Amino acid sequence: MRLQFCCFMLAGVLGPIAVAQTDIPFKPGLWESNITSTVSGMEIPPDMQARLAQMPPDAQERIRNMMGGAPRTTAVRSCMTKEQFDKWNDSLHESKDKDEQCVHSNETKTATERSFDLSCTSPTAKSTGHVEMFVDSDEKGHGSVHMVRTALQGPQAMHPVTIDVKFDTHYAGSDCGDIKPGEGQPVK
Repeated sequence: MRLQFCCFMLAGVLGPIAVAQTDIPFKPGLWESNITSTVSGMEIPPDMQARLAQMPPDAQERIRNMMGGAPRTTAVRSCMTKEQFDKWNDSLHESKDKDEQCVHSNETKTATERSFDLSCTSPTAKSTGHVEMFVDSDEKGHGSVHMVRTALQGPQAMHPVTIDVKFDTHYAGSDCGDIKPGEGQPVK
């Protein structure tokens, strides 16, 4: 579940910013992103299966869906400033995990497209993937993330988990309302 949450966060961060590149004007303000993710390959450990069997059927279904299978779609509104965009843009090649080493390759960086392959290793996992972001206009963009992560230890060890995320994002206006810069809120 933590892996799926990370992917949602990745898409949530990439989505609102995908339309902004250093070569085109960045519009600060409110962005809305629709994010669809699919996770496959996660296994439910035996101890969790026993606890799951004791839950009501709707709770069991919710947890199984979070563990993978059916696509899950969410909508998020984010308030972005130019400073946040610049910080994000500068950090694309940095890993948040100090024990993780990542290599980017096959990179394309233009005013209308950003894509790269990614390969990361840490003491606990190996991941490979591909990221694509497209600028449709100065107020709209879309993209996708495909990642395969293999844990090296624990109950999921040596069982690859595949995460696919697709997103589209659009500028919703200059007024962020009650959403603070850098914050994201689910659309209800």
